Amino acid sequence: MSTRRPGFGERFWMGLEFFLAPYLFRRYLRSLALKGSERVLEVGCGSGALTREISRMVPSGSVVAIEMSPYWAESATRRLRGRANVHLWQGDVRTADLRPASFDAVFFHFVLHDIPECDRSSLLSALHEALAPGGLVYLREPISPRHGLRVELTRTHFRDAGFSCLEERMGVSRVAGKMLVASYVKGGETARARGDS
Repeated sequence: MSTRRPGFGERFWMGLEFFLAPYLFRRYLRSLALKGSERVLEVGCGSGALTREISRMVPSGSVVAIEMSPYWAESATRRLRGRANVHLWQGDVRTADLRPASFDAVFFHFVLHDIPECDRSSLLSALHEALAPGGLVYLREPISPRHGLRVELTRTHFRDAGFSCLEERMGVSRVAGKMLVASYVKGGETARARGDS
């Protein structure tokens, strides 16, 4: 994962995403039926756009957002200042001091494909350890051959880390094109697949 200072285009898009976050993420988050008291971990929070919307969905819970890039971690910290249920850490999830079974849900939003393949296994193992039994991973990931992951590879990564697929469907992002929208459960056995949404 790159820690370089992002270029103008990336900074512009992430700023726009933060502004448009209610329109980009609320429908998706409402479809997850969060109870409002979950302990959430977000991996790769970028500008904090999704982080802010998750924090609104869990007013009695908490959100720990981890960002590798010093630039985006500082930007998100500035933008999320004042949100009492948000805690932001800059660094690598694998070396963060995460207590076992300390989260109910993990969010990956267009992040997994940016993590080098050699690091994905150890990352997902660390998240498996940090999730409570029955904890969920919510994933939205581009599947374009040019910028994304093959669905089969994503399934393999999660299966090998000890997760079961709870649901997956294909969706479309106006920005990234086709994407996988999935949820994985720690210790679950039920799987459902749906078509395009």
